[in-house]
Amino acid sequence: MSWSKIGLLSIIAIVSVPGDTSAEPISLPVFTGGTITEAAEKAIAFISDQSKRAEGTSLRLTKSRVSTPDFCRNLREEVNGLYISSLSGYRQCYKEQQELGALDFPFLANDWGRARQLLNGPMGLAVAESFSKRGVHVLNFWDGDIRVFSSKTRIASAKDFKGKKVVAPPTFASSTAIAQSGGTRVPLPFAEIVPALDRGLADAADVPLTFFSRELTDVHKSVLLSNHSLDPFVIAAPIKTIESLLPWQRGFLESIVRQSTAYQIREAQASLTKSLSYLKDRGVTVAPLTGDAAVSFRTVRLAEVSSQNAQVVFARAAPSIRAAAVLQAQGETLVPYWKVFFVTNRTVVKKTFSTGYSTNLSYGQADIEFDFDGPLNMPAELQQGVLQGLVRFGKKGSGISVDWARTSPTPFPDGFARVPPAMPAKAPLLYVHGFANTFDDALRRAAWTGWNAKRPVVAFAWASQGKGTPGDYRIDQETADKSREMLALLLDRLGHEYDTRTDVDIVVHSMGARLTLGALEALDNKNVPGKALKFRQLVLVAPDVASESLKKSWKSLIKYFENKATLYISDHDLALGISREFMNPDEGPRAGLAPPVLIADNIESIFIGPNDFSFTGHSYHVANGVIADDIFEVLRYGTRAQERRGSGLSPSGQGYYELRRLENP
Repeated sequence: MSWSKIGLLSIIAIVSVPGDTSAEPISLPVFTGGTITEAAEKAIAFISDQSKRAEGTSLRLTKSRVSTPDFCRNLREEVNGLYISSLSGYRQCYKEQQELGALDFPFLANDWGRARQLLNGPMGLAVAESFSKRGVHVLNFWDGDIRVFSSKTRIASAKDFKGKKVVAPPTFASSTAIAQSGGTRVPLPFAEIVPALDRGLADAADVPLTFFSRELTDVHKSVLLSNHSLDPFVIAAPIKTIESLLPWQRGFLESIVRQSTAYQIREAQASLTKSLSYLKDRGVTVAPLTGDAAVSFRTVRLAEVSSQNAQVVFARAAPSIRAAAVLQAQGETLVPYWKVFFVTNRTVVKKTFSTGYSTNLSYGQADIEFDFDGPLNMPAELQQGVLQGLVRFGKKGSGISVDWARTSPTPFPDGFARVPPAMPAKAPLLYVHGFANTFDDALRRAAWTGWNAKRPVVAFAWASQGKGTPGDYRIDQETADKSREMLALLLDRLGHEYDTRTDVDIVVHSMGARLTLGALEALDNKNVPGKALKFRQLVLVAPDVASESLKKSWKSLIKYFENKATLYISDHDLALGISREFMNPDEGPRAGLAPPVLIADNIESIFIGPNDFSFTGHSYHVANGVIADDIFEVLRYGTRAQERRGSGLSPSGQGYYELRRLENP
């Protein structure tokens, strides 16, 4: 998924009347230290502004600019607050934490889209793991400034540095890049760079683009956009601060950090465009780091030196992170793979799950490739508890790798889903896909849900035809109905893992609602004596079932769930519009399509408004944005709609909730 597309999404929040929370208001300072870019400043203002607008969260975030020593002292003493600084700024606070040098390698990424892929991988996890050792939780990463080489004469490749004196910081990335290119680093503080260049004490400079645009355009007229040294911003908070918050406060904090990250990335891209236009007007020649130029810098010797340093930097990281991070430091392209457990009634043809229906179930697991440049939320959690082992890193291009050695008709072992209730939830969630999904589609969507919710996920990949014709729709309906007893077997196992509370959730999309409700009804009709089924909540996304049918069945099924159901509804869902008008014209309104918005006891209906940019308006749960934010908050904390970011009844007063866009600050 391209972050450039996601970046077009407006910053959005839920707006409505205050929820009824009894918590005393909490004010958290947003501590900032070191140099903050314009884009980061705007994102910090966004955080503060959104916390003021959102009613009912009992959480206020206010910027508090402090000196670097005070920033570090507050962090080390775990003073309550949100902390935002560049990674290099945090390294001044924790000089002994060598893993904080995870991004300090030359020429890792020539732009921040590629850099975000690194932060989604072992290097980013190494940073998060290092913070965790000091009692600090990393919430997200923001784009840093672009690093450039500048000179009076043209710089386009490594050979242009031979014999040159370069003003540069003492980082490993800058020092190594210059030394391996035949240059000599001249150590000077920022305040002395301009006078030194004026006096001819150095030939070139290694500086952030913002600094160059502000200070050096009269001195140097050639710039190489190398981004050879990465210094992202890190948004973090003491673990004890996070744990002191109530569920809806934690959900609000995570949500506002996600939204501010999208906002900051967009502003950073706009700032880069603005800077390049300014440099052009000032007569500065700007050269990108082209393929040939990149090769000239990334020599065998550079890789060897980077590998040697990586062995030191990542020596104390978890073994799985250490091995992959060393490869990344050498220039290897690695992407994350997320493990999905699956249960399917598809037939197997030459080690491929086909569209054919089988009367037998297959149980197994697969690794799903994630190749995208969007930010990774809550990275520290990936190395904790039940999530360990769910993510691995490998070369790009494997797509979906089914572990055929572990695929069998034998059900998952007893206790598979027996994970104690926690905040946020870590028990497995069950994902049931909809119409026109292939086996791979089902696993990708399940993986996306588990990855973002930071939970193990089980995909029930029933034998959909994977095609969107009217004939295939009818076949899928019949197959979904035939699959009810098979899904009931899985629900029976997952729902009987607990004696008391449970965090096991069920997420259904489209026609998956028809199948899931039918399976629950089948279990209900059996009325087998003994311990009752128990799940935490049911989340219905664009359900392709009749509204009256859902209301009727839910009355008897709510007893199996601790929480009310959450229903997401759209008025521009093309697939459900066709379902209502042409495929199921005698059934009346569809539960996932407005108007009308379905109102029923023990169902919290969320009208998504104009907040979907997908082609059909039907699969909005698998794209970043406000809808996914709300879904993941439900899955992580099980919060009621009136608690999530201050949401409450919509202005219509009709008993449903509404996601509504807000203007950017």
